[in-house]
Amino acid sequence: MSVQIERVPWTPQLYRVMAGLMVSLFVAAMDATVVGTALPTIARDLGSFELYPWIVAGYLI
Repeated sequence: MSVQIERVPWTPQLYRVMAGLMVSLFVAAMDATVVGTALPTIARDLGSFELYPWIVAGYLI
């Protein structure tokens, strides 16, 4: 038994949707990188590394 897979043609709308998804993933990755890099400095400035969860929660809100 063979299954036939029909390909969906790539339309300009599909290109726009895929580009939007890729840009949003890139921005989310950059955001996580910036926060991860700055987190030790922020915690040191606040005087306690126990504040990590609060810093992350405050940033996400």
